[in-house]
Amino acid sequence: MAKRITLLKVFLASPSDVIDERAIAEEVIEDFNLTTGEYFDVRLELVKWETHTYPGIGEDGQDVINKQLKDDYDIFVGIMWKKFGYPTKRFDSGTAEEFNRAYEKFRDDPTSSHIMFYFCNRAPASIDDIDTDQLKSVRDFKSMVSDMGLLYHKYEGVKDFEKLLKLHLNRVVLEIVENDQMLDLKVGYSKDKSKDIRRENKIRDDEDEKGILDYFIEGKSYIDLGVKSLHSIISYQNDFTSKIKKQDQYLTFLGSSTALIDISTKMDLSNLFAADLQGFADKINPELDRLESNFNKGIELYTEALQYYYEIGVADVESLKSNFKEFDGFDNNISIAKSGINVFKNSIDDFPKLNSNVIKARKEASASLGKLLSILDSMNTLVKGYSENLKKIIDDIESNDGGPEL
Repeated sequence: MAKRITLLKVFLASPSDVIDERAIAEEVIEDFNLTTGEYFDVRLELVKWETHTYPGIGEDGQDVINKQLKDDYDIFVGIMWKKFGYPTKRFDSGTAEEFNRAYEKFRDDPTSSHIMFYFCNRAPASIDDIDTDQLKSVRDFKSMVSDMGLLYHKYEGVKDFEKLLKLHLNRVVLEIVENDQMLDLKVGYSKDKSKDIRRENKIRDDEDEKGILDYFIEGKSYIDLGVKSLHSIISYQNDFTSKIKKQDQYLTFLGSSTALIDISTKMDLSNLFAADLQGFADKINPELDRLESNFNKGIELYTEALQYYYEIGVADVESLKSNFKEFDGFDNNISIAKSGINVFKNSIDDFPKLNSNVIKARKEASASLGKLLSILDSMNTLVKGYSENLKKIIDDIESNDGGPEL
């Protein structure tokens, strides 16, 4: 039986240094079409110059792209990392021109499109990959779009980008569906309509398929494992701090050129400090991997739970509110942890270069703490993205008299 399908076009704009992200965007959209899109009778089409343009002549290559694509899209996704791109005859880069055209389209008609922009924070693989002029242009562009009213998101790695894009696309599409008054056609908030949904082959037949509660429970178990690793890291940090606290003044004294103590004693005490610092780095490194892996898996499972929310109609708004409050507190705790770890890292970085062992241990501990701060930044970003989607669902339920009952 024929059915109405809503086609939404997603335009992807970026310089050439985010190839992995562009590939991930395609995977995210394919996954959306097989899950959320299938349920809502919505299909996303990824629009890229590589697939949607053909050779032609214009003022320049970007002009050809503009004329052929004609700004025919519903969602604009922009990505930048370390490269800004090179000038067209109208703007400072092709990506900047594409963003400005999207901005003008939105300003003329705010209902015509949605704009989402992402900036990557990960470090380049090599110093040879850094072009200071390009980096300055990226920073200037970021400042400019912020002044224009754009709320952009930052991410640390490709996996972070994948999770954020999945979260945000789901939310944007649901908003479009609601604005088109399709939501009431697909999902009711009465008991009868809730039962009808279950009868319409919306519940998966595969016995191994997870349900929404499975996702929440399994997701919580991974989040708990991640939190356990974070607590272990902080405990190791506190143990190390306590161990050297009494030695702090003396160790600083050792670093003084006027210290009246023989050089061999200085060396022995310095090596003792280096061994303690190296031991701290060796302890936290495995926990860093567990923290990142378990937390990412937990957020992925929670996100899957929200993705299927409208499919089965969850009415337990109090449980969702509890989940939201838990993540809100979690976000706050991450910020507090980051603050303390930043102070600790700075103290390690400022410690005197007493000998080669201290220098090596200081470098390794600083690198481990830097990785931890990067993981915590990513966690903050993902928690905020998940919480935004969760809040949207809670608002939807409350605006429809409490939602359906299971």
